[in-house]
Parts: sequence; C-alpha cells; structure tokens
Amino acid sequence: MTGEVIRRPISNVGVHYDGLLYSDKKVLEELKARRGGLAKDWIIRVDPYDRGEIWILDDDLGRWYVLPCTDPTISRNVSKYQHKVHKLIAKHNLPTGTPITVNHLEMAKALAEETVRTVFENGATTATAAKAARYEANGQPFTPLLNGAMTADPKPPPPETASSQPSTPDLKTSALADALPSAGTTSTPAPSLGYPERQNIDDDIERMVEQWANEMK
Repeated sequence: MTGEVIRRPISNVGVHYDGLLYSDKKVLEELKARRGGLAKDWIIRVDPYDRGEIWILDDDLGRWYVLPCTDPTISRNVSKYQHKVHKLIAKHNLPTGTPITVNHLEMAKALAEETVRTVFENGATTATAAKAARYEANGQPFTPLLNGAMTADPKPPPPETASSQPSTPDLKTSALADALPSAGTTSTPAPSLGYPERQNIDDDIERMVEQWANEMK
C-alpha cells in the first residue's frame, strides 16, 4: 500500500526495473494474454526498502500479483538506497562503459557490508560513521524526535553525579546523533512535519562512497 507506483512494460523475459529483472512465468503469461500484452505499460508497486520483489496490477480483475527478482542475492532485503550504493561501488571499480553484472553487484554488496562493519570496529571519523549508519539503516533519513535525540523515549537521561565515570562513546550512536541538528543549532526552518530537508540522494551516495574509499585506503 505504501510502495512507489511506476509503470513498466512486460518484456519477453519479465519486468525490468532499476537494473533488476522480475519474473513469474505463469503470472506474466496470463497478463500478456490480456489486452495490451507486451505493448502496454502496467502499473507496478515497488517497496523502497526491499528490492526482492515487485507487485504488478491486473487491472481487469483488480488484483495484485507478486513478481520476485530473478537475482535474490542482490535484491532481497536490499533497499533502494543500498542498491544505489552497490551500483555506484560497482561502477567505480569498472572501466568506463563496462556493463554492471549481477556478479559485480554481489561483490559491491559484500564490499559495502564489510566497509560498514570495519568503520564501526576501527573508529572512522564521525562523518564517515554517520554515512555507514545510514547505509545500515536502509538509507532512511534520520529524524529528530526530541530536541535532536534519536529516541522516542521522552524521559531524559539521569544527571551525572560526582562519582559517575564517563562512559566510552559508542561510535554508531555518536554517528547517528551527529547526523541530526542539535537543539541549539540555527538552521533553515524545517517543513511543517518537522522532517530535515532532503538532499539529492545520488549526490549524497556518491560523496559517501568516495569518502569511504578515501578513508579505507
């Protein structure tokens, strides 16, 4: 119900979207036999947080059918944001003009996941860790919930006492907090819903991949 709505034709092998192929032979043969067939643009719903399957509408019956991705290793539980990261990593590691294959995306996905793990284990800069945290969170934008905090718990932490020992900051927690504006920071007024202003996702991802590459050398 909350997926992105797009229109795509059915090819002889399935439905192509975002460099991935989706197919269910029985379902597609039935739909292609209906009016329009291969020449028609069909209504598709896509989950931005899971590229593992799409839904196609049979507008004659008003019924949605699931079409699984033919390459689940690079799509199942992979978000739109993560898929863009994988494609950019693959592109950066290939000669210009080289087509990106499933094998390239599998290697890029493994590299991204390993980079995120290494970032948190080895203590990269906060900015790099914030980008790693966003990748790990499926690209979901961070939203301040209470005075810039990343928690919905309205109870503030207990005040430190004289005997309290400072705890070692957790890199991932610090990264998430750093990705948010603090309560005292002057900034451009946010939209009425309180969401942070969105940046161009492609530019943001490209900067992230370049920063990872520079800091992991």
